[in-house]
Amino acid sequence: MTLSELEQALFACWPRRYSASWDNVGLQAGDPSAPVRRALVSLDVTDAVADEAARLGADCIISHHPLLFTPLRSVLAGGPGGLVYRLVRSGVGVISMHTNLDSAPGGLADRFALQFLPSVTGVFGAEPDRPDVFYGRMGGIPPVPLSALLDSVRARLGGPLRYAGDPARTVSVLALLCGAGRDYIDEAARLGADAYITADLGYHAFQRAVELGLAVVDAGHYQTEQCAPVLLAEAVRRAAPAVEIIASAQADVIRFHA
Repeated sequence: MTLSELEQALFACWPRRYSASWDNVGLQAGDPSAPVRRALVSLDVTDAVADEAARLGADCIISHHPLLFTPLRSVLAGGPGGLVYRLVRSGVGVISMHTNLDSAPGGLADRFALQFLPSVTGVFGAEPDRPDVFYGRMGGIPPVPLSALLDSVRARLGGPLRYAGDPARTVSVLALLCGAGRDYIDEAARLGADAYITADLGYHAFQRAVELGLAVVDAGHYQTEQCAPVLLAEAVRRAAPAVEIIASAQADVIRFHA
């Protein structure tokens, strides 16, 4: 399978039309006609991931977060665009599936939500001008104290949690959104959620949630999206069983000082 054919196989799973207008998904670098024999799946494309690809002999990196978000003015070794230069020169192609993987049916939003919900019964967080594209999921759970929900989130996702809300309050309707979900706090509350699990919340976002009576849990960007490489690997195994898939050893770079 070529790099271009692999890109199209992934778009068959998560069509481009589900991506945000500001996003850059699909083939990011490489020769579209180059064969893919070994692929490294990762959340990001970083220098460390490029090192890993070189060490393992991968000819393709398949990532969730794109290598390129904005146009480059130059591509220079050791300078602007240096990572792109390095990957292209070494013959390592890059394919990224980002907000289309997030929002498409059966994608990351659904996989993440079903770690906590018996079933998804609602959606929220619409993409502007695309009425069928939603980044958030909602559903009911057996009523539990917020403290028990926090324990469940920590057990499933790992990592420390930040939250706002009374640990003793009962929650039974959850809203969930992978990655940065601060823009949808009001909508989650309006739709009747008791608690909202997301990431990348700032001080004022926590305040707003408290004002609205919404318990909110910041579980971390990496933690809420760490199953993206799993979905990518599953899709490649179905579409191209001859391609060897290697899971990146990438870990969250954020640390907490106790």
